[in-house]
Order: sequence, then structure tokens, then C-alpha cells
Amino acid sequence: MAISLPETGPRVAAAVKAEPQLLEVGSCLSLSARLHRLVYEPFKAVATQASLAKSFLSDPYLIIIDGLDECDDKEGVEEFIAATLTFFDQNPSLPLRILITSRIEQHIHSRLVTNAGVRLKDLADHCTKKDIKKFMGKVFDAETKGNPIIQAHIRQNGSWPAKADSDRLVDHIGGSFIFASTLFKFIFQKPVLENDHSTPLDRFPLALNMDPGLDGLYSQTLARSAHLPYFTDIISTLALVAEPLPISGIAELLEIQASAVAHVLVDLQAIIQVPGTDNAPVTFYHTSLRDFLTTESRSGQLFVAPTFHNRLLIGCLRCELRARRRTPKVPLDPRKQTAAVQYSLENGDHGHWNRDRIKFGDLGSLIVLRREMVELLPDDDRALGLTDLAFDLEARCMIDGVTANFEEWISVHREALSLRPHPHPDRHHSLNNLGNALCSLFASSQHVADIEESISVHREALTLRPHPHPNRHHSLNDLGIALTSLFRHSQHAAHIEESISMHREALSLCRHPHPDRYYSLNNLGDALEALFKNSQRVADIEESISMHREALGLCPHPHPNRHLSLSNLGSALCSLFHHSQCVADIEESIAMNREALGLRPHPHPDRHHSLNILGIALVSRFKNSRCVADVEESISVHREALSLRPHPHPHRHYSLNSLGSALYFLFDISQCVADIEESITMLREALSLCPHSHPDRHHFLNDLGNALHSRFRNSRCVADVEESIVMHREALGLRPHPHPRRHDSLHNLGSALYFLFDNSGCVADIEESVTMLREAIDLRPHPHPDRHHSLNNLANALESRFKNSQCVADIEESIATHREALSLRPHPHSDRHHSLYHLGNALQSRFHNSQCVADIEESIAMNREALSLRPHPHPYRHYSLNNLGNALHSRFKNGQCVADIEESIATHREALSLRPPSHPARHTSLSNLGSALNSLFNNSQRVADIEESISLHRESFSLCPHPHQYRHYSLDRFGDAIKSLLEYRKRVGPQGGLDDQSQSTADLVAAISYTRELLAKHYLEAHKKRDETLAKLDSLLQLRLELFGKQGDLDEDETVGGQGETEVSH
Repeated sequence: MAISLPETGPRVAAAVKAEPQLLEVGSCLSLSARLHRLVYEPFKAVATQASLAKSFLSDPYLIIIDGLDECDDKEGVEEFIAATLTFFDQNPSLPLRILITSRIEQHIHSRLVTNAGVRLKDLADHCTKKDIKKFMGKVFDAETKGNPIIQAHIRQNGSWPAKADSDRLVDHIGGSFIFASTLFKFIFQKPVLENDHSTPLDRFPLALNMDPGLDGLYSQTLARSAHLPYFTDIISTLALVAEPLPISGIAELLEIQASAVAHVLVDLQAIIQVPGTDNAPVTFYHTSLRDFLTTESRSGQLFVAPTFHNRLLIGCLRCELRARRRTPKVPLDPRKQTAAVQYSLENGDHGHWNRDRIKFGDLGSLIVLRREMVELLPDDDRALGLTDLAFDLEARCMIDGVTANFEEWISVHREALSLRPHPHPDRHHSLNNLGNALCSLFASSQHVADIEESISVHREALTLRPHPHPNRHHSLNDLGIALTSLFRHSQHAAHIEESISMHREALSLCRHPHPDRYYSLNNLGDALEALFKNSQRVADIEESISMHREALGLCPHPHPNRHLSLSNLGSALCSLFHHSQCVADIEESIAMNREALGLRPHPHPDRHHSLNILGIALVSRFKNSRCVADVEESISVHREALSLRPHPHPHRHYSLNSLGSALYFLFDISQCVADIEESITMLREALSLCPHSHPDRHHFLNDLGNALHSRFRNSRCVADVEESIVMHREALGLRPHPHPRRHDSLHNLGSALYFLFDNSGCVADIEESVTMLREAIDLRPHPHPDRHHSLNNLANALESRFKNSQCVADIEESIATHREALSLRPHPHSDRHHSLYHLGNALQSRFHNSQCVADIEESIAMNREALSLRPHPHPYRHYSLNNLGNALHSRFKNGQCVADIEESIATHREALSLRPPSHPARHTSLSNLGSALNSLFNNSQRVADIEESISLHRESFSLCPHPHQYRHYSLDRFGDAIKSLLEYRKRVGPQGGLDDQSQSTADLVAAISYTRELLAKHYLEAHKKRDETLAKLDSLLQLRLELFGKQGDLDEDETVGGQGETEVSH
């Protein structure tokens, strides 16, 4: 530009003088900044000069960039295009044009196609056979003139190739200059091996049969050598080396003979430029061959996997070691080394080391080689060698999580730091590396001393990188990350606030289009999400999502870090969903996580993270939608994540806990005992991996407590709910005020105590339950997303306390609390059916006390709506059927409307059909249906009704052996049914079956026995129904006296009657 437009020269020189970093390799200045300072700004300044304006308007300047697709730095290409488009958007009238030639590559095309100022042209639309024919003529004329064999052929046979053959070749080529160039090189290639005597005359007919598509041409050509030894290694090396190597260099790098390399390449000269000497570089004729080989969908079995970089890295280290063994502790002079050693020194780690594609098996070899390298390096280079060793040790730690490996990793960094004392110019690098290693160790060990030392080390590194140090933003980011880690352990707001401050400053130093901006955006977004989980301020998570969206926008496909931004955005959206319950949030979260997982195929080192986050998001959606497919997929995903985190992986406990929680939610739907058993097993193992000092122990205690509670509700094993309470008490102890999750522990502990009371009848349990739930509600003020859960459970506890105490204030408060919960669950809230169900229950309980018809009418209405929201095969449909049936039964007892009892029976029959013999609540449906049939019998006097009632009660009673929690209900109702039958027999005489005195006697004895057992239970518990039970026993004894005339019944009847009168008087 300075030559074509001399006026720009002084301005370019002035820019360099003002900022020498513009020309420095490794400068922190971005490509965009250099482009603007050195090209666009000088041009603009000159173009706007009045003296030159006329000439500029008549003849705009043109910059031509040829073969942009051949630039390996795809991120740099994207940055160049973005900066250029921004410049032209801001300066649309500037007399400058840029012509770019390139193949259609995603990272180029996607940037250009969306800009209205870009004109895209497909050269294939402008290429004619005439162009190809002219190109062919030029090449063939040049090659044939100096070739004696072709000249002899022409003298004897006339022109070559014949016109017909020439036309066939032109037709075969079509409009592709790449294909034409490749075919011509194949035809005129020079033999490499001594036994290759083919000539252009021999190869011309072969060219006519080559596949006209490049992929086909490459496949067809490569197939000629695919059977030879070392073919895959040689082709993979050519595809992945950072710089071309000669045959001798390839052979040394792969530790094979040069002749083996030449043997493979000899038949590939149509697509690979093979020199006539072993010391000249072997190159591809066109970069499209490299793209073909590294794109699996195109190359198939010829695909060169990225993991071959590991093989090349090991080869480079071995080459370098062989050279260093000859002169240990002495610097190597690259000019005196072989091509392979020169390549290894310049490109070994830079060109082939990548943690994302390293294999665990290769790490062992790398570490062994690095250890030897450290001992052979000159003293001045030892710190650098230790750093390289530490990176390999880090990769191993991230895979296996073995504590001893962490210790060696950090020990190596400490030694490197000791070799760089203040004021060593690279001390800040070693401090930064040690700080990051200590932060990673803390993630595994949870020893606060580790993260505190990490922060201290990062603070020192930051002081060594004062503004405007080019690496200051790295230290700010790393210090911020360490502070976030400490916050997650300590929950001290000062830690996360300082972290966010660090990240904001780092971001301010990485203004667009700084290449590290997306790192700062990701880290700030992560810190804001951590703050949101503590503060529950929506503004925090919304800003976090905004940061992650911008970061993702800077990582278009195929950006190597796109998976990281997708994963972080997915996590933040999931956190927002937990607060907002907006389905769009969780849907987008799952979509982001699925794409991230797709970019982390096995054996990507971060695949387990994506699996875990996706599994959590799927469970979150399941909790909203109750779609079984979501929780089943979540379990499958968590199982794979767990398989990638074998013991002693530092994150194994998270996968165990996530899998256990997902199984717990599946059990809630399936009621399959195997699900809850496996859930508890997983959760116990997870808890065992979280000692008392672990910052997440409270989460694991909470989840295990919930699973044990769930199993209790199925099995009624008191030990489960008692252990659940122990877990929740410990979790609550680890969540003192003002812990952000204290409300969860209060809620869960209160709920477990409520269920324990339902079993034990111990008033202290229900009193503590109410207290816990009230405090939970206080910590979940409106509009807290979980307030409705605590309202629901407090209302249930108050209703339970009312049933025990008959304190009307409890049932009144219960109903009022249920109404508020229902108002927070408007249609189509996923939990609305729960509130309708429980409000219906509470109204029915108040009706039994007040006999206010409005209560039972509203109860039935609530239960009907709840049932409509639980269509078949909803897992809770049987509960709504049961409660609606009971409410209808209660209304029948009040109004004696036969339609009510008939609908009640039909409803209970459907509920019973949904509770097969193995169902834990079958006894309840049997008992309720039996009671409804008893009531119908008392109205209809149909013997079949009471006989079915007694049969159902017998089965219910058999399912409630002592000390079953609900045995007393079965005793009570069974006795009622037998009494109804006996009273009927007494009234109707022989027609009612009184002639069968043995059956009547057995039934009456059973009824009296059940009532005595019930009375014993009521006596022990000071039960509120003791008077009612005494009266029932009195009537049964009188009935036996009247039927069978036993004097003992008269004596017991008087005693029982006296007890009743005494209690009433008392």
C-alpha cells in the first residue's frame, strides 16, 4: 500500500513508532487492531485529503486477497473479516474495494453472506470449457517442448494429444481448475522410484478415467497405496504437520525407513508433490486434500483423526531427546540438526499438544519423555521443561483425579517457580500456572488452604502484571475464577463480589474484537450465575445469560471453544428456569447442552461435564412436564457420565448424586421399588465421598433425605423416615442463617416430620413440623419460586394437626394456606393438580367437623378439577379418584342422594384398578370401596353389597398386619361392615341367614375382637375417637346378647358403658 499510495507510508511509520507492539510477535494487540492501525486508518486519512479526493473518486483502490481458505488460522480469518466489514459499515463511501478469492468454507462464508455490502460470486458460473482448454494448451505446450519422448511420439504419430482425446479431457474436467491442475500434474509428474518407467503418454489415458469430483479423485488416488505398510501413518503425518517435512524427516519422525515413505508416495504424485530428493519438503498440490483427509464424512476410512497429533507429539519428543542425549545440558543449534529435530524444536508442542484431544494412554508415554527431557535440558531451560511436564500432569489429573498425581503436578510448578525468583521476567507465568493448579486441586480436595494459596499466588502474579501489561487480563480472570471457587465453598458475599469485580476489569481490557474476550465473558457469566444462586436476584442471572450469549456469538461453528460457551449458556438458562418456570428457558437450555455434547464426542475430556449438565436440565424439564421420556433420558445420560468418572475421579460424587436424584424422580412416577433402591444406593455412595468439610455435603444430605422419605411413603418402614429426618437435620445444621438454601432444608425437614407424625401420632413431631414449615415460608416470600411448595406442605401439616386436636383454627389456616398455594399455581401450572387435591382434602376435613354443605360441595369441585388434570395414565390419578370417591361418600351420608354413593363406588373401583395387588396403597382403596358399599347396603339392603363390602375389608385387613400404620382404619371399617350385616340378619330373621348360626357367631366374634383391638390402640394413644369406639363395642356386645344370650356379654356391656359415661363426664 505504501508503494502504490506513497502518502500512506509516513502514517504507517508513525503508527509503528507510537505502538511498537504492532510489529511484535506475541503482542497482545489483536489482528483487528493491527489491521486498523497499519492499513485502514492510514488509507482513510489519505483518502479524505482534499488534494487527493478527485483522483480517488475516479480510480478506487483494490486490495486482492487470494486463497483466504488456505490460511490455517480460522479464528484469525474470522477476525479479519469481522474487522473489515465493520470498517466498511462505518465508511461506506471510502474509495476502497477488497477482492477475496476462496473456496466455500463455513467460517468464511457464514461471515460474508449476511452482509449486504458483500457481493458473492461463484467462479464455476463464470468458467467455460474455453478457459480450461486454454489452460490445458499452455500447460501441455510447456511440458511437451522439453520432453524427448513426447517429441518423438509427435514426429511419428502427429500432434499429442489428438484433438478427440483433448476434447474428452476438457469435457472430463468440466469447469474445475483445481481438478484440471491436479490431472495435469499427474500426467507430467517426474518419477521418484528407479523402477517407475511410466511416461505422460502412459498416464494420459489413466487421467481420462479419474473421478471428476475432488473427493472421488482423492479417494481413487490414495487407494493405490492404501495397502502398503505405514500408509496411514505417512498420510496422517502429511495432513497434520504444521510445516512440510521432507521424506527423511517424515521417516525420522515416524521411526521408519525413508524408502518406506517413498514407496507409499510414488503412486500419489497426482495429488502430492513428491520431490526428487529425500531432503526437499513433501507438499500437497492443494489444501483441499488436507480438508478431505480431516473431514470424516468425506474421507471415510481414509479419515485422519485429530488424535494422531498425539503420535506426532510423541515422535517430536523422541527426536529431540535423541539429539539431547548426545550433548546433555547443552543448548541445541537448530541449524546443525536434522529436519525432524528442527521441526520438533519449532512445532512439537505448539503444533500438536492439545488437552482436549489427548488420550490417557498417550499421557503415560508423554510424561516419561518429559521427565527425561527436564534432566537433559540446559539449566536455563529447566523451568520451561518443568512447565511442559506440568501441562501433561495436569491433563492426567483431569482424567483420573488421583491425589498423588495432583501432588506431583503442583510440586513441578513449585520447582519451576523456584527457578524464576523475583525479578525473573517469566515469574508471573509460573505464579499463574501454580495458582491454576492449586485451584484445580481445591476442586478435588476441598481443602480451603489450597484455594487460599491459589488466591495469594494469583494476587502476586497480578502485581507483576500492572496496567498495561499484555497478560493482565489473564491474571484478573484467573484470580476471579479462584475467588468464585472459594465463594462456592464459603458462601461469603465478599468473595463473589471481588470475583465479579476482577472479571469486569478483565472484560474491560478485552474490548471487541480482542481474541480473549469470549473467555472473560464466560468467566463473568459464570460468576454472576454463582451470585444468583446465592442472591436469587433475577438481574444477576439475566446478566449472566447476556454475557454467555455474547460469548457464544464470538464462537461460531467451528470455533474450538464453542462447546464451552454452549455449556455455560445452557447451565445459566437452567438456573433461570428454576426461578422463572418459563418453559422456553429450559427448552433452550436443553438445546444448548445437546449441541455442546455433540461437540464433545468420546473421548473428549469434558464430555462428562456436558452429560451431567444435560441430565440435570432434562430432570428440570421433567419436574415441570412430568414427561417420563425426559427422566429416562436423564438417567441414561447420567449413567454414561458416571462411567466416565470412575473412582477416584474428583467429580464422581456429582454423577452419583445426579443419577440417584433422577432415579428418585423416576420412582415418583413408576413406583418401581428397584428405582428407589438404586437411587438410595447411589446417593449413599455420593454422600460417602463428601466428608463433613465438603462444601456440597448439605446438597447430598438433602437429596438422600428426600429419597429415604420417598421410600417410606411406599414401604411405610418407619426407619426410612427417621433416617430421612436425621439427614435433613444435619443438612439444616450445615445451612445456618443466612445460607441461601436454608429454606430447602427447613421445608424438607418439616415435611418428613409431618409424615412421621402421621405414623407415630407423637404431637411433638407435628408441632416441630409446623414450626419448620413456617420458617421455610418466611424465607420464601412472594415471589419466591418455591413458596407454593412450602404453603402446600404447611397446610397439610396443619390439617393433620387439626385431625389430632380438633382445633378449628388449624383447619381454617390450612384451607387459607392451600388457597394461597392454589393462587400461585394458576392454569397451566404443572403443580396445580396438587393444590386442588389437597385443598379438596382440607375442605372435606372441615366438613366432617362443621357439616357445612358448602365445604363438601367445594371439596368435590376441587377434586373433580384435580382429576381432570390427572388423565390416564397420570401417576397420581388414583389419589384423585380415591379422594373424590371419599368426598362423594361424605355428601351421600349428609344428603342420602343415591347418585352420590353410586358415583363414589364407581370412582373407588377405578382407583382400585390402578392399585394392583403389589401397590402400597391398595389397602386404602379396598377399605374405601368397602365402606362405600356398606353405606349403599344400609340404603338398598342388597345382601350382595354388604357381602362384597366384607370381602373387600377382609383383603384390606390382610394387607395391614400389626403394626401397620393404617391397621386401625381397617379394623374400624371391617367391624362396621360386620355389624351392618348382623343387624340386617337380626331384622329379617331366617331370610337374612340367621339360621346359619355358626357363620353369624364367627362374624360377631370377629367384629368384637377387631373393636377391642381398636379400643386398645385408642386407649394407648388417648385417641379422640375412644368414646365412639366404646359405643361401638357396647352395641356389638348387646347384639350378641340379643342373638345368642351370653351372660358375660351383659356384664362386659355394663363395664364398657360405665367407661364411656365416666369419660364423657370427665
